[in-house]
Amino acid sequence: MLAVTALSVVAGGALIVFVGVDVFLTSLAPTARAPLNELVSRALWRIARLARGRARPRALRNVGPLSIVVTVFIWLALLWLGYALLYAPFTDALAWSSDVPDPPAGPAAALYLSGTSLTTLGFGDVVAASAPLRTLTVMEAAAGLGIITATLGYLPAIYTIISEVRSANQRVSDLQVDRIEAAAPLLAADAPRLLDDVRRDVVNARQHFLRFPVLHYFHPPYDESVVALARGARGLWLASAEPATGDPVLDRHRQALERAVDRLVDALAQHAAGLPVSQPQRPAAESLDGAARRRVLRWDEVVNRYADVHEYPHRRQPAPAEGQR
Repeated sequence: MLAVTALSVVAGGALIVFVGVDVFLTSLAPTARAPLNELVSRALWRIARLARGRARPRALRNVGPLSIVVTVFIWLALLWLGYALLYAPFTDALAWSSDVPDPPAGPAAALYLSGTSLTTLGFGDVVAASAPLRTLTVMEAAAGLGIITATLGYLPAIYTIISEVRSANQRVSDLQVDRIEAAAPLLAADAPRLLDDVRRDVVNARQHFLRFPVLHYFHPPYDESVVALARGARGLWLASAEPATGDPVLDRHRQALERAVDRLVDALAQHAAGLPVSQPQRPAAESLDGAARRRVLRWDEVVNRYADVHEYPHRRQPAPAEGQR
């Protein structure tokens, strides 16, 4: 009997701690990936990819919002079960109202007490008769309110960021700087400002995707996607190297954009790892010499895989010419 009690208490405590850690990582800890939210998002993404025809894009667009809803429901369900496991060995310490003719016992009583405490319904038909159980019911009510509060704060933040990221991606996409011939005249007009503006968009996008990994599963149109941003930054970086001017200010802006794109590509690679693609991954380019050309080759490989995972158009970009810096 003692072993069963200990197992129930340990299992319940483990579930409660797991939910607390996952809520913290999801809503408060920057750059951290919450295991439950990531698992739910990837599972829903795989399910959405089973849709066919016109239903498939719609299913993919709904993965992000649905993953948040499902995650919150799982948090509440695990808390409900976790506290019920804590109560289960001690249901004989519950006091039922005389208005309840046939009160439940055992696990059913524990689940009922946990549910009313978590949702703060407080019918008054059952109370904890011991101090430890009364403390647990207060803690559970606080946990339930905490999850609701965290969710209410999380949703406005993430939807505000979604709007910001899509606007920045659209801004770069509209410039059509993914094509070197289109980027060159823009650079001729004001290269440092343009390079710095796009670098800021790339840095902000990476930070937002690290802060809220679920953003990967909000599936915007191509022109508003991080794929369009990465390809635009890539084209602008290549165009800024032709011709070489020797301008130290321009070189510094180019190097800053290069580092920003490198970090963004690292974030995209981390996300795309392990996710299925619709078609076999296309080779980015033939083997190339030179650090700059190898860097662009890697950018293309990662961004093209990310585009395949998210079923965006696969627009092959030409590799930089031999000898390009």
